[in-house]
Amino acid sequence: MPVVTTALLCCVLSAPPIVEKKSSKDWTVDLEVHVRAARREVLPGDREVCTEVLNLENTPVVFPVIPEGPSHETDPEKITSEIRLSDKLVNVKTNVVGGYPLHTSLFTWNIKKFNGYEFSFSIKQNITCYDINIRRDIAAELPWPDKWPTSVADALKPQLFIESDDKGIHKLVDRWTNKNVRSVPPYIAAKAITGQVIQYVQKSGKNWKNDERGRFAGFDVQGAKYMLHNHKGTENDIVCFHVACLRAAGIPARPVIAMDARKKEFTVWSEFYLYDKERDEGVWIPIDIIGLRRRSSRAGDIDRPWKGFAQMDDLDFYIPLAYHFHPPTAVINAGPPALWGWDPRPEARPAEQYLTWQVYRTAKRGR
Repeated sequence: MPVVTTALLCCVLSAPPIVEKKSSKDWTVDLEVHVRAARREVLPGDREVCTEVLNLENTPVVFPVIPEGPSHETDPEKITSEIRLSDKLVNVKTNVVGGYPLHTSLFTWNIKKFNGYEFSFSIKQNITCYDINIRRDIAAELPWPDKWPTSVADALKPQLFIESDDKGIHKLVDRWTNKNVRSVPPYIAAKAITGQVIQYVQKSGKNWKNDERGRFAGFDVQGAKYMLHNHKGTENDIVCFHVACLRAAGIPARPVIAMDARKKEFTVWSEFYLYDKERDEGVWIPIDIIGLRRRSSRAGDIDRPWKGFAQMDDLDFYIPLAYHFHPPTAVINAGPPALWGWDPRPEARPAEQYLTWQVYRTAKRGR
């Protein structure tokens, strides 16, 4: 028996990994959130002045951090930040709090006392991104586990904009899978559902909303339930609907909100989870549902590779920033969903927001 056990162990250890990291690039993302009182008037010369102030006391502010994924990694302890109250740099204690859904951590500040028209905060992260190779032949053969690991339990639950518990979504997925989703391995089931989503949805509108001056104010996202009834939506809505359908089928899945380093703009895709019982480990598999839908409104042969399913080119140019459009905690923001959140105390007054950012290759020491 010991010989057999050792042989099996050697076989498992020598098997190639399902996800293999290839080339890497180090990126720095410096993102700044600007918040100001919303009530204002325009004076002669088109000069704007605020007519209300933000009155804040012991107000928490949060921003998400995702330490690692299949194609990226970052060290939350090395994140740097600044906060400005009325454009004055102040010293505010920061903290990184883990344990939120989908392995999200929250970078937090606390504004002790402020009475003014506007404030801003910036967060700078150094993130290593990898181009990856996925052994689709191995992934396609992994069976359904008796039970998914507790570490991915959140990826099976509904979240804001991903109403995977909606009866209409479950009914639709049941029809697509003939109520027998486990008749094929989860990889094949995810691929079949992806093919149905491609035919069901149509892209409409931009991914973001601008403020009155054309600056990025937040994401345009209505969510999975909206897409179910309308069939049309932004890329954000398509990803939310796709993830909700996978979760409704019992497959752990999540959205990825990322920065395209080449275009310097936000982008989104989906990921689903597979569990390798022999290795006792799981892997997240990316799906470029937007690229798949862009190339065709009909899915290809399920027995052949699909460009975009478990295959995303140049992932070392895409920088994951969050798995939620809005922080997974009890906070609001000052406009459309925009990754960050706050709990304005003692009361929430009308406010508005816009975001700016820089993305560049991280400087190497010694050069």
